[in-house]
Amino acid sequence: MSNHVVIDSGYWEKIMDYLQDAGAMVYEQDRLALYAQTNFNLWDPDVFLNDMAQAAAARGLTIQNCMPKARIICRLRDTTM
Repeated sequence: MSNHVVIDSGYWEKIMDYLQDAGAMVYEQDRLALYAQTNFNLWDPDVFLNDMAQAAAARGLTIQNCMPKARIICRLRDTTM
């Protein structure tokens, strides 16, 4: 854990496996501006977003990010390229 979010890639693997098995096509990461805040350091924000994005992409799932702050939007742009 990093503050309010999970930074364990195994967690995201399990979540995305569950969604794929259920036939989902999109994972909605909600409330990014309020609760999804990592500890304030140089690596946790990237680990959080990259693990989620990589697990989703490996299963052909799309992520819908709701209420992100500007810094998250900039980081997500780099993640999806």
